[in-house]
Amino acid sequence: MGLIHIYCGDGKGKTTASIGLALRAVGAGMKVHFVQFMKGNHSSELNVLETLPNLTVERCDKNYGFTFNMSQDEKTALIQCHNRLIKNAFNNNCDLLILDEFNTAYHYNL
Repeated sequence: MGLIHIYCGDGKGKTTASIGLALRAVGAGMKVHFVQFMKGNHSSELNVLETLPNLTVERCDKNYGFTFNMSQDEKTALIQCHNRLIKNAFNNNCDLLILDEFNTAYHYNL
């Protein structure tokens, strides 16, 4: 349908809402590609997502920490990772594309 959902705000719930949408889509037989920006540590939700058929998760392989603590070299490396993620995201043939924390990465020019 070409619908866009944007979850924003200062607190919890954005990733959780996106995961709920992903689960519904997988349950309906759709292919989901879940991209996480700004996150590199392994998190508990990945344990479940990685076991689901038709759902792929892509994120940076390193945690760069908070933006205000990053060196310029770390910011450059994160930008390179994010550019790779976004390129892969739009080259992925899926029914649902989730760009988790995209607005934050954009806001900080990352």
